[in-house]
Amino acid sequence: MLVRLNRISFKLPAFLLGFMLLAFTTSFILSQQNLKDTSISMAREQAKTIMDGRQFALDGWLSAIRSDVLATAINGTTSRGIVTLNQAWGKLGANPTDTLQSAYIDQNPHPLGQRHLLDRSERDGNYHFLHSKLHPNFRLLMLENDYYDIFLFNLEGDTLYTVFKEQDFATNMNSGPFQDTGLARAFQQAKNGTVGQVYFEDFAPYEPSGFDPAAFVAAPVADGQGKIIGVVAFQISVARLNRIINSDIGLGRTGQFILIGQNGLSRVPSRFEDGFDSLESIKQTVTVQQAIDGLESTVQKVLGQHDKMVLSVADTVDFFDQKWVLSYERDLAEVMEYASTALVQQSW
Repeated sequence: MLVRLNRISFKLPAFLLGFMLLAFTTSFILSQQNLKDTSISMAREQAKTIMDGRQFALDGWLSAIRSDVLATAINGTTSRGIVTLNQAWGKLGANPTDTLQSAYIDQNPHPLGQRHLLDRSERDGNYHFLHSKLHPNFRLLMLENDYYDIFLFNLEGDTLYTVFKEQDFATNMNSGPFQDTGLARAFQQAKNGTVGQVYFEDFAPYEPSGFDPAAFVAAPVADGQGKIIGVVAFQISVARLNRIINSDIGLGRTGQFILIGQNGLSRVPSRFEDGFDSLESIKQTVTVQQAIDGLESTVQKVLGQHDKMVLSVADTVDFFDQKWVLSYERDLAEVMEYASTALVQQSW
């Protein structure tokens, strides 16, 4: 009897130990699952916050462009500049293009990329006097607001003035070498458009700027009676857009934004050296396709651009008269690492 009791007494602690081990293991597994679920939830909220911040910054920048173009279009300096430059243009001889490109490009003492530093050619003539009066203000507008270039046109399509003095300066948008470019299309839209409206031409390689992607925003310029007398246009570079979209804030090691135009091509390059470039075809992830289809934006685990599992969210953005898609993704492994660390820190 004593031996049997001793056997039971030995079995009881072993049973209790096994039960306690099972309970601890179950509790540990449940706590780990709760930690994982909470981490994912935190990461989803962070993704929404980051996405909202980029959309806000993008909307603010587009509003500023619209305001700058319209303010320039209705400014008396712009309308008077078009009228007086157009009059001076008619006195430049048989070939105004050659005359002005020789004065402000070929004989410019500043190299390509710095030609805008020249206020006036050394040549005589009313055009050069008018240029010296207009140029400092337009140059300041371009530099302070980070535009690539600013253009003034008469109704015949002559490029009466540019700030940056590339090969499009003094050419004609109806018959010249760049008549099939985005700038020419923006000019045509604004010339035939409505005063007080802006007209957008999407990013595309632009020859005068070394085939770098360029977009254009134009508006008609009217005289005091509301009659359209010309067009003002602003050139936008990918670099400015890239600084907004690919700001490092909140992206961690693997996070990135992808801005996709209506043609399915990226509008800004990847923030990673081995990533996609601007105007390259982009993989249509689940979240991107849902945004294109107009479905509600939700943060999801999907296969990302680099064929890794990511936490992603995408939504449409209004880019002037177009619908683009802004997509955010971040490697799931980094998301879990970051969120778990933050959760542990909060618990302390």
